[in-house]
Amino acid sequence: MRFEDWRANYNRVYVCKIFPGTWSQYSVASEWKGNTAGGQYPNLHADSKVAEENKEGVILDTCDRWFNNPQFRLSVTKRTQVIISLMQEDFNISKRPIIPVNFLVVRVKSKRDRLWEIEREDIVLEAAPGGSSTELRELTRTLWLTPTHDKKDVHYIIVPNTELEGNKKEEERPFYLRVFASDPMDLVQLPMTVETTFQNKWGPNSSGGKLGNHLWCRNPQYFLNITKPTHVKIILRKKGNRRVRGCPIGFTVTKANSPTTPPESTIIGKGKKGVTMPTSMTINGRTYAQTLGTMNFKKEKGSDNIPEFELPRLAQNLERKL
Repeated sequence: MRFEDWRANYNRVYVCKIFPGTWSQYSVASEWKGNTAGGQYPNLHADSKVAEENKEGVILDTCDRWFNNPQFRLSVTKRTQVIISLMQEDFNISKRPIIPVNFLVVRVKSKRDRLWEIEREDIVLEAAPGGSSTELRELTRTLWLTPTHDKKDVHYIIVPNTELEGNKKEEERPFYLRVFASDPMDLVQLPMTVETTFQNKWGPNSSGGKLGNHLWCRNPQYFLNITKPTHVKIILRKKGNRRVRGCPIGFTVTKANSPTTPPESTIIGKGKKGVTMPTSMTINGRTYAQTLGTMNFKKEKGSDNIPEFELPRLAQNLERKL
């Protein structure tokens, strides 16, 4: 066929690469939906720092969604050529327009944890650098990966994401991640995140200020109970108009002591309005209730028997603890 005829009858050409049978090949079907539609990493190409540090040494993180994107851990045993392809559904099947997408390949040391934040020096590859992603159905990149970095074992996490802004519903769609490697590799999809959201407010009786303030305990408190070592990311966000922009916020995570068993009590009688008065105090090895029989009582007109006694004194080798 002459080139003129080919150009007159066709408007698109596909170039396919045939991989040798020795290559490792993986194809994973996943989706951006609901919580997993995490969007793009914010401020990745900004000139300023991604994370800003305040005077107290707390890192202010601007990423509150990106880490929810599906994540895939890739491990190699030697220097390996890897081809990664991120593909959307065909328009003729989904009837939905192709949207800009991207994916990051990030170097990590832990084989177990997901990515929550990233350091720029750990980014091995950005498929669409500088936000240059175009509306291509398939985004393919080639790179070389090694099993070590700075003489330490490393792994790699692939994070596909959409590049749309302000239209979360349009972000939700399936995608296909294909990985081809010249040598044996291991590809694992990491578990999805579990997210819980609480909404509250600081009011007249719940504005305790920052830690160190004598009213700090009045702030809203939440109990977090975990049954095994767990990586937790906590995000505190203000809601409101311009009036709250200049109001700094923060939170404190403290260790909650396990419930303790109170000392065994003995009822010593009834007080006013029938309120009982338990005590665990001992006097010479006996409880106060046991000493009542040895004390002198006096009867006053219109009153009950009131024991006359002195408060027990501490021995020299004991300390009074509050």
